[in-house]
Amino acid sequence: MIIRGESINDAINKGMKIYKCKADDLKVHTIKRPRYALFGLVKKQGEYEVELARVKRKETYHTNNRDGYIEIVSGKAVVADPVEDGHYAAIDPANPNVDIYLNGSRINSVSVVTQKDIIEFRPATKEAVTEVKAELSKDKMKAILTVIKTPGKKYYVKDTPKTRLLKVQLGCEETPAPDATMEQCIQELERIKVALKFVDKDAIKKLLEQPDGGSAVVAEGIYPIDGRSGRIKYLFQSDKIRNPAFETDERVDLLDHTILPTVEVGQVLAIKEIHAIPERDGETVTGETVKAKPAKEIPFRSGKGTMLLDRDTKIVASCSGRPMLKNGTVSVLPLFVIPGDVCPETGNVYFNGDVHIEGSVMDNMKVVADGNITVLGSVLQAILIAGGSVDIHGNIISSSITAGTGMVNNLCVMP
Repeated sequence: MIIRGESINDAINKGMKIYKCKADDLKVHTIKRPRYALFGLVKKQGEYEVELARVKRKETYHTNNRDGYIEIVSGKAVVADPVEDGHYAAIDPANPNVDIYLNGSRINSVSVVTQKDIIEFRPATKEAVTEVKAELSKDKMKAILTVIKTPGKKYYVKDTPKTRLLKVQLGCEETPAPDATMEQCIQELERIKVALKFVDKDAIKKLLEQPDGGSAVVAEGIYPIDGRSGRIKYLFQSDKIRNPAFETDERVDLLDHTILPTVEVGQVLAIKEIHAIPERDGETVTGETVKAKPAKEIPFRSGKGTMLLDRDTKIVASCSGRPMLKNGTVSVLPLFVIPGDVCPETGNVYFNGDVHIEGSVMDNMKVVADGNITVLGSVLQAILIAGGSVDIHGNIISSSITAGTGMVNNLCVMP
């Protein structure tokens, strides 16, 4: 009978109550020893095979029975020869966990035995084994250590009643697996090329304290940190835009359909809101470098007509004119060049700087500039207003010219 108990004495006490006998009348074999779990907080009961030392059996052989018999008492074979023409006893060695020797030779088939034969039982013993295995995660950033404890088994021969054909019955006692050592664990980690600087010995100690073994992460590499790109806020527009007044109910000159962006001296054009943070490469537990994604550094440069202020975090206009952004460089151009005529397609021109017109100013068009106006062609029934001087290389026909300083050159009014 299998009885669970916290110790062998506990199993004997339970067996005495079940069989209603004394402790001396019981035969006890340990199958599984009690052990502690959860760091010793919980005790798991062991398993014990408890039976009477000599079971009282009904006599199966009468005085007039002529056959021989064999029985096992306290692990030893007892043989009785037959009388006259009775049958001899025999042993069946079918159990794979015990070797049976007859007169010094191992038997492999059913064999007849006599009182003179020497019968020896050699039960098998399976050694307890503790294995330590280490493996890497797929990205090689972690090393996992596994301790596998396989308890051993020690078989023993059970007592059997008298019989003419003996089939050996076995009991089994479990032997605990040995504890793994720190040295074993380190050697296994070195086998898979884990760098010792990443090994967490405290994690290994906790793993070794587990009575039934288990798995744990015992080494962890350095994870890469991707760089963070900077961020720049631009406070101007460099491209021509449609006059937003067309979207309202206000009266608007149809020729004022396009607005050319301009800026004034001292106007903040761009701000570096976030500086780029450089990346940091990582390292696997085997010492391999893991590249991080580099930060993207956005160019933040001051060009002509601008300057850097406030610890190089702001670009400020140093002159009035048209703002430009090219390859990360912010510039202000004080001169606006129109490669052809000022006509309904270009719309009226308003510029905070100098205007250079390579063609003519056509009918009903207007050019307004805070600086100088230069026209290589003619001005035909148009309006020119300059904060500086006006220089016209062609003719002026029925036009209004206003100059803030200097004089009107090449003035020629034709009927």
